[in-house]
Amino acid sequence: WIGAISEDYPGSLLDLRHRVGGDPPEPERMLSLAEAAGFPLPSDDHGALALRRPLPDTVRLTGGGPYVVVHP
Repeated sequence: WIGAISEDYPGSLLDLRHRVGGDPPEPERMLSLAEAAGFPLPSDDHGALALRRPLPDTVRLTGGGPYVVVHP
């Protein structure tokens, strides 16, 4: 099953072609796609970025730092 936000005609590639009006921020676009796919947020989830504690120890994967992470 493949769902995506697409302005172009996807042919038979997508099972769900979700259209979003305007130009909302990427996180809002992805939340709307998840909801359109049948996965709404739980009633007690406000949709904001959240960290769950305790955070896992990632030193063996990331090294000791310091470092900067950039998402294009």
